[in-house]
Amino acid sequence: MGGAIARAAMPQQLSLYRALKGGCNQALAAAAERSTAEKDALLDFFGVAIRAAELKLRLDQMRTLVKEVERAGPHPQLRCARCARAGAHTGVTA
Repeated sequence: MGGAIARAAMPQQLSLYRALKGGCNQALAAAAERSTAEKDALLDFFGVAIRAAELKLRLDQMRTLVKEVERAGPHPQLRCARCARAGAHTGVTA
């Protein structure tokens, strides 16, 4: 992320993310109703064309990655900002 989004507070970033995700789900549902291929479902998100199926696939892949990382446990070179703020993994540098 960059620009205005990076400077926005976390609640506003989450709101945009949820709007993007919800819009993609709506675009996919609309494509299914029209018997259009999912790969052709497009979302106009503030003037940017988003391929809904591709975004959904990437989000699913990221969700799977998060589960794998959580299952494997903390890695000394990887540390999330939330863990750093909570004092977890102290003594480990990112």
